[in-house]
Parts: sequence; C-alpha cells; structure tokens
Amino acid sequence: MSTAASELNYHGRRLLRVLRRLREQNGLTQEEAAERAYIDREKLGRTERSQLPTYHELTFLLDAYGVPGCDRGPYVELWELAKQRPWWWRLDLDDVGYVRMEDEASRKFEFQRVRIPTLLQTEAYVRMTPVKQRKAAVADLIACRMRQQERLTTAPLLDLHALIYERVLLDEADEAQLGRLITLAELPNVTIQIVPHACLGAELVSSVCLLSFDDPDEPDSVFAESVIGLHETRNPDRTGVVRRLLRDAAQRAMSPEASLVHIQALRRQFLSAR
Repeated sequence: MSTAASELNYHGRRLLRVLRRLREQNGLTQEEAAERAYIDREKLGRTERSQLPTYHELTFLLDAYGVPGCDRGPYVELWELAKQRPWWWRLDLDDVGYVRMEDEASRKFEFQRVRIPTLLQTEAYVRMTPVKQRKAAVADLIACRMRQQERLTTAPLLDLHALIYERVLLDEADEAQLGRLITLAELPNVTIQIVPHACLGAELVSSVCLLSFDDPDEPDSVFAESVIGLHETRNPDRTGVVRRLLRDAAQRAMSPEASLVHIQALRRQFLSAR
C-alpha cells in the first residue's frame, strides 16, 4: 500500500529528498534512473515527490545509484523509521496531518484569535471544545492534547511563541486555565503575548501557526484556519509572508512580561469573586 504525502513523517520526507539527491548526483534523469532500477517512471516520480518506496524498490534504487551494500544502513534505517506507527495511531482523530507536523517541529509561532492555543489548554478546556465527531472521540481528543503538550516539557523541547487575542482570555479562560497559562509562561521555551484589540492588524483575520524545523532541508509549514477547515502550505513565499505578519503582531502586542501581569490580574479577579 502506498503512503500519501500527508501521511509521510519526517524520516519519510527526508528519505525521498536523499533519493532524489542521489539521482541528481549521478547525473540521471528520472527516465534513466527508472530504467536502471526497473521501476516505472511515473512511480519513480511519485517516490521522489510523495510516496514511500517498498523495501525492494529502495534496494533497486540504491543499486541504480551505485550505493554499495555496506553503505546502505542509513538509508534502510530511514525507511524503517518512516514505516513506524506514530503515538496517535490508535486515536480517532479527524486530521492527523497537523499533529504529525507539530510533533516533528522544533519551533511553533502562532496567533490564536478564537481559542486558547492547544498546547496551553487544560483538560477541562479541551473537554468543552466542540467536537464534530461522535461523543467517544472527546476522550481521544483529550488524550491527543495532553500528549501534544509533552513537547513543552520533554526533550526534544518545542519552542513555543503564542500570540493570544485578548478577547479569547475574557471569553474563554476560567481561573484554572489562566493559572495554566501563568505556569507555562515561566518555562524558558514558552513565550506568551496578549494582542489587545486595538493592536490587532487587519491582516490577521484568522488563527494561524508557523512550524519550523532544525533540518535546513525541511521547509517551514503554515496552517491557517478558515470556515471550511485547516489549510496547509509549505510554499516559501507564503510562509515568509506569514512569518512577517506574526513578527509584526508580536511587536504590536503586549510584551511577555506585561502579558503575564495581565493574566495574573485576570486570575485574581476570578479568585476575588469566589
């Protein structure tokens, strides 16, 4: 069974880049490489673009590119890592494409306009999140969120920079959720900034996040929300625009220190109202 592009993990995407580079280093066209490896040219095109080869196809390609048997260990290791089931494979989730990319990223820069960022949510907040699936999927969603949040405290640490629209805190956050934000804001790899309405630019009309990776060959990935769902792009021009918009928003937002003070004040209001 072939593996779709959206299902390839980092190791699979890296293997496809390596195979394409080997072909180019040998000065072969796709047609020539396919003939040498006894693989259909269209299949080779899919392999370089989005489809993981079978083990035998991998060995045929390595033969065609002159890689001796004693040097094939790293390529086979990448292939085996690409075939491994991820931690969420048993969970009933709508779309794992975003979860996969976030799990592999090194940095996450986001703006949330309508909800608390997923990595900062309490379990109670997740439980109140509308779920379009069957009711049993709520437990899977909670399990997923809690596992995602381990990236903030477990190596390899994810560097998170979260911009939160001020209205979200006023409308969505209870005392426990505010306390969670205060606790996480103290982590060295977490930056939280509040974006007041007066500082909200006209460009950021929806929630958006930018995922970056340590591998220089792995392009940034942007996920943006719309009324019809989550959209992804890895186009460098578009991800560059989003990076600029997020940086501009961060400059207009409250500083991390001022944001923390504001969140603490909101939490005190809850406590005093008891």
